[in-house]
Amino acid sequence: MKSNIRTRIAACLCLVALITVFTGGLTLWFGVPQVAVKDAVYADKVKYIAHRGLSSAYYQNTALAFEEAAKSEFFYGIETDVWLTKDGKWVCCHDKNPFTDSSIIITETDYADALNLPLSPEKAGENICTVSDVYLCDFATYLSICKTYNKVSVIEIKYKASKADLQSLLSATAQQTDVETVQYISFHKEVIDALISINGKLTVQLLMNRKAYALFGMARGYHLGLRKDLISPVIVKTLHSKKRYLNVWTVNDKKEAERLAELGVDFITTDYIF
Repeated sequence: MKSNIRTRIAACLCLVALITVFTGGLTLWFGVPQVAVKDAVYADKVKYIAHRGLSSAYYQNTALAFEEAAKSEFFYGIETDVWLTKDGKWVCCHDKNPFTDSSIIITETDYADALNLPLSPEKAGENICTVSDVYLCDFATYLSICKTYNKVSVIEIKYKASKADLQSLLSATAQQTDVETVQYISFHKEVIDALISINGKLTVQLLMNRKAYALFGMARGYHLGLRKDLISPVIVKTLHSKKRYLNVWTVNDKKEAERLAELGVDFITTDYIF
């Protein structure tokens, strides 16, 4: 009985989501009005984003991983994850505790100290072996590498950053490059909405890993970054009809990347050069 009830509830939710996508007539998603985001400018072919730099060959989110990705013509952009140190400086790392000593939290550590703490070998990335200590890359260095090699910076905000924090991030970005040429991405809808409220000309992208969320995200008018197994021709067509782009993550198989490119996705985030 409980199973039947759950099935019916799930079916109803899917129906509501589909109605939302194709009519655009509902404003259900947490009561937030439809956002106005920068229209997508579509290219003739898919563009590839280096996931945390060239992380298939080098320790993720390090200056070396960024630079090696930047040297390749294969990549259009380079993605990184960012956190704010205790004293208000931005650094590149995936986790809030990236260090060999996992009890040390980046948000509770001063910038100068964080740069001198070795990173955990266990968080190097799949199949990456470290033979010597590896250290954090500061945000300015990441931006400088992207600018030097003419790559688009793709910045993932990992936590529910406050508006003040996001203004700090934009200020730090502006010191190196034009903030409106950067892509800002996050799983946190509040972060994306806050960025839009600060500057409606920013290119922002809401990350999602569930299909139901993706349907609402499309209806609300966001550019989306979706997990690879969620992609369908309908999703691609619907997003493009709304002048929104679609980024797919994380695709590490060449044949799968080719299939997604055929579907018409705009960006593919990958650890590899195919």
